[in-house]
Amino acid sequence: MNLAHDRFGNRLKVAYFDSLLDQEVGYFDVKRTGQLVSEIAQTEVIQDAYTTKLGEIVKFIVQGVLGVTFAIISGWKMGLVMIAFSPLMAVVLVGTGVLTRTFTAVITTRLTAAASIANEVISAMRTIRSMDGEEKEKKRYLKKSAEPWFVFKASGLGFAVGLVSFFIWGDIALGFWYGGKISLQGELTTGSMVQVFRLTLTAVMGILMGLQLIPDLSKAEPAARNLLKVINREPAMRPSGGLTPNKIEGNLSFRNIHFSYPSRPGVQVLKNFSLDIKPGQSVALVGASGSGKSTIVGLLERFYEVDKGEMELDGVKLADIDPRWLHRNIGIVTQEPTLFAGTIKYNILYAVSDKKISDEEIQKAAIAANAHDFITQLPDGYNTMMGERGVSLSGGQKQRIAIARAMIQNPSLLLLDEATSALDTQSEGIVQDALYTLMKRRTSIVIAHRLATIVESDLIVVMHKGEMKEKGTHQELLQIPDGYYSRLAKKQMNFGAGKVADPTQNQSTTM
Repeated sequence: MNLAHDRFGNRLKVAYFDSLLDQEVGYFDVKRTGQLVSEIAQTEVIQDAYTTKLGEIVKFIVQGVLGVTFAIISGWKMGLVMIAFSPLMAVVLVGTGVLTRTFTAVITTRLTAAASIANEVISAMRTIRSMDGEEKEKKRYLKKSAEPWFVFKASGLGFAVGLVSFFIWGDIALGFWYGGKISLQGELTTGSMVQVFRLTLTAVMGILMGLQLIPDLSKAEPAARNLLKVINREPAMRPSGGLTPNKIEGNLSFRNIHFSYPSRPGVQVLKNFSLDIKPGQSVALVGASGSGKSTIVGLLERFYEVDKGEMELDGVKLADIDPRWLHRNIGIVTQEPTLFAGTIKYNILYAVSDKKISDEEIQKAAIAANAHDFITQLPDGYNTMMGERGVSLSGGQKQRIAIARAMIQNPSLLLLDEATSALDTQSEGIVQDALYTLMKRRTSIVIAHRLATIVESDLIVVMHKGEMKEKGTHQELLQIPDGYYSRLAKKQMNFGAGKVADPTQNQSTTM
C-alpha cells in the first residue's frame, strides 16, 4: 500500500508539472503563481485519499455488506427489521457527501487565493518592508482565509454524523426489541438473536468507520479536479514539433500583423504591423511604453499566436517551425534577466545544457560579455552559488551573466529587450560593449530607450499605439519635420540629456 501511495503521488506530480510546462505563455498571464504552486501541493491530499483512505472505505463497505448478509441468513425477520433504516441512512450519507464537497470546494478556493497572496508577499518582501506594508498584508491574508467556512463545514458535518448515529443506534435498539419479541414467541432462538445482533453491530461499525473517511474523499475531489484540468488541458499552441531548418539566415518578415493578448482580448496591441528585416541587420524598436515593442519580441519567441497576418523566418512561416528548435537558435537578453539558484557556470550553460561545452568555451563567452574579471574575483569563481534569482549579484553583473549565456548559445537571431535601461551609467557602458560584441554578424532586434544603444542601428522603427509610424536610420528620422522620433529626441533634450544628433558621442540619454 505504501508503494502504491508513493508511486501514485509521484506520477500525479510529474504529470501535472509536465503538462504545466507544455502550456502556452498566455496561460500563465491569467493564472497566479501562488495558485499553480498550491495546486501541486494538494497532491499529498489526493494521494492519501485515493490510496490509503479509499482502500479503508472499500474494506469497511465489504464489512458492512457481509455483516448484513450473514445477519439475514442467521435470522431473516430480525435482520430485515434492522436494515429497514438503511434507505434513510443512505440519504443522510449522500447528503453528507454533497455538503462536505460543497464546503470543501469553497474552502479550497479561498485557501488557494490566500496561498497566492502569501507567494506574492514573500517574493516582494523587500518592497513591503520598505513601505511598512506588513500589517496591511496580514489583514489582506486574513480576509482571504477560510476560517468562517470551517465553522459552517464542521457544524454541517456534526449534525449529519449525529443524525446517522441516531439512526444506527436506534436501529440496534429496534433490533433488540423485535428480536426479543420473536424469541419469546419461539420463532428465533436466543443464540440466533445474539448472532444477528453481533453481525449487525459489525456491519454498523463498518458503516460508521467508512462515514468518518468520507470527508477525506470529498476534500480530495475538488483538488483532483483542479489538477486534472491542467493535466488534460490541450495547449493553445503546440510546445514542440514542426520544421527544423538547418540554420537561421536572419530574414524576417512581418505581414499585416494584428494581435491582442489572451488576457485582454478587447485591447489591440498591434495593428496592421508590417516589416522586413535582412540578414545581419540591426533593427531598433523605439516608442512610448505600451506601443507594442516587447509584443513583437514575444511573437518572435512564439510565446503567442497572432490574431491575423503572417510572420516568416527565411521564407518559412514561423508557425510551422518547431518552437523548441526556434528557442535553441534565438538568443534573448531582457531588462531584468532571470537567473536560477545554481552556480554561475550552471546559469551560463542553461540554454545549452544538452551540449558538451568545455570550461575554455565558458570563459571565452564570459570574457566577451565582460564578466570574466568579476567572476574570477568571487570566492568560488564560476562555481559560486548565485542564490535565488541571482540575489547575490548586482544588476550589471546579472546582465553580463545573461549576455554570456546568450553568447555561448551562439544564436543566429538576437533579441535585446531594454537590456541596459535599468543600469547605471558605468554599468551601462560595460554592458553595452558586451552587447556590441554579441550583435556582430547577427540579425538583431533591439528594444531600447537609451539613444546610445540605437543610434548606430541599421534601421530604427518608431512605434505608437501598436502601429509603425516611422522607420529609417537615426539621421534620417531626425530630418523628418515634427516626426515622432525627433519629438522624442527633443523631449529628452528638455530634461538636460544633452545633444542627440551626433551618434559618435557616448550618450546615455533616454527615449
